[in-house]
Amino acid sequence: MSWKQVKTPNFDPVIYQEGEALDDWVGMCLAYVQTAYGADWSGPTALISWQGGTYLGVRYPNPITLGRHADKNVPKGVWLPLHYSGWGQFGHVLIAKFNADGSGVAYTSPNDSKPVADQITFSSLDKLTQQLIDGWAADIRYLGWSEYIGPTRVIKFEKEEKMITLQQLNYLYLALFGEKPNANAIKTNVGKRTFAETEKVLITSTHYKRKQELAAKGQLDPTTFLPRALRQAYKEPAKALAAQVQPTTLRPGVYEVK
Repeated sequence: MSWKQVKTPNFDPVIYQEGEALDDWVGMCLAYVQTAYGADWSGPTALISWQGGTYLGVRYPNPITLGRHADKNVPKGVWLPLHYSGWGQFGHVLIAKFNADGSGVAYTSPNDSKPVADQITFSSLDKLTQQLIDGWAADIRYLGWSEYIGPTRVIKFEKEEKMITLQQLNYLYLALFGEKPNANAIKTNVGKRTFAETEKVLITSTHYKRKQELAAKGQLDPTTFLPRALRQAYKEPAKALAAQVQPTTLRPGVYEVK
């Protein structure tokens, strides 16, 4: 299981305000992150986006950003929003990606007047926070990370299907063909396709269709073709039994896979 990127950010977007392209991005952290992801409106300030609040007399009773995690268990290998309090009442948000060792790269609205983001390399989440304190605002404090920016999902946790093993491929070949896979089949499938993907390829293969044709003509020996679990039932003359085997019965509904 792992985190997957749903929306990949554009780190060099054009930020518009009231129809005009901004040439100064200082203080525009939420607008930058929102625009970089192509996300829907995410709130009036970064802090309200994270926790709700009141801004210019308007009450936002609930957080606008969904999928919030107030911890430091940050996913690795995906670009995600990091949220901070501080910077007065506005808070701060940026986009970061962490490597397996906790180091990474972040993109944030700049701390000087220009229409481009600042890139920060860091060795850990705590070091990144300290760099923001030193270079952006002394009152910045880490709040957490999120799967969304505003209502727009940017990363998603997905269960990874395991790749088929040699033992599973042997079971599958015996179930479908009554034989073990050859070297090419092993090289093509083991560790490269899931069980479901391998099954789909095999049952649409020319080899499988040929087996069906032979069975329909009564030219297939079921003592060698059928799965091991059924072979004992076919110790009668193979020729007579082969004529009874129909293409729809060649593929068992359940495979003996451990």
